[in-house]
Amino acid sequence: MHELSRNERDIVLAFCACIKDNKNGDNRCSTDVVRANPIVKEISQPTFHRTLKQLIKRGLIERCEGFPMGVYRLSDRAAGQI
Repeated sequence: MHELSRNERDIVLAFCACIKDNKNGDNRCSTDVVRANPIVKEISQPTFHRTLKQLIKRGLIERCEGFPMGVYRLSDRAAGQI
């Protein structure tokens, strides 16, 4: 986590908070819910999506196949680093 930029770290933390709040116990989260988190509320939409792409390239966030666009999950790699 120490090699991540502040925006990357904040988005990962917002994903963690979203997953923790999930009542059904799954690890999926929509970007709308993540963006509503106070941690990332100040990040502009273009910067959020650009940073999300970087996190996907780094293998920390994965798109959930078979779900609507905008649904992602933390990768096992990210979960092991948190």
